[in-house]
Amino acid sequence: ETLETSVGTLNTAVNDATTGLSPRVETLETSVGTLNTAVNDATTGLSPRVVTLETSVGTLNSAVNDATTGLSPRVGTLETSVGTLNTAVNDATTGLSPRVETLETSVQDLDTRVKKLEP
Repeated sequence: ETLETSVGTLNTAVNDATTGLSPRVETLETSVGTLNTAVNDATTGLSPRVVTLETSVGTLNSAVNDATTGLSPRVGTLETSVGTLNTAVNDATTGLSPRVETLETSVQDLDTRVKKLEP
């Protein structure tokens, strides 16, 4: 093989429009550029969208867990209130339910007495 043939073979291997290294490298560079844009574009890229999602998660976390205004402490307050109301209604000695039962019994008793007094 002559030097000219070897150079020609190398030239084809590097510059051939279909199989050459040069157009294949250009294709790879274009693909890398496209991927770079897909990841880093300020408007549509993945990186800023991930940052937006991270910010949203942080906001939701605060909305749920903030010690003063978050949902968790507010639910805790509601649970306490429900427990207090449950006690106020159902406590065996001071609750509304047994007191209403006592009133109902008294009213029935009075009703019976009034009926006995009627001619």
